Amino acid sequence: MGLGISGPLIEEVPVEPTLTLNTLIEAESLMRHAKNKNYGSVIVIAAPFHQERAFMTAVSVAIRDYSDVCIYSYPGRALSWDEEVVHSQGTVLATRAGLILGEQERINKYQKKGDLASYSQVLSYLRKRDIAR
Repeated sequence: MGLGISGPLIEEVPVEPTLTLNTLIEAESLMRHAKNKNYGSVIVIAAPFHQERAFMTAVSVAIRDYSDVCIYSYPGRALSWDEEVVHSQGTVLATRAGLILGEQERINKYQKKGDLASYSQVLSYLRKRDIAR
């Protein structure tokens, strides 16, 4: 694979059937899977423009449901920032560079809604994670 993560360490995370799939549902499924398997650590990989929110969402769910797991962030392979891609359940078409602002807006929106931990809560989690290692 070339990312320094061997194939046997990569596994599919089961997701319960749903009408829509979003970052929160994926993070909840990941944490449920990690807890059921008693994993001590997991790596969150996403497209670079989406990495911050994907990681923060996983941490937010871990804080709530499985605070013993150590979550690490590893951005996916960078592709052309100027290529148009579809994002957000197929509702947004923009260049990867153009999606960055929308990600920041979603972070703010989901923090206000309570679905996403604050930056200070995420930082506290990271400090606790690093001490536990």
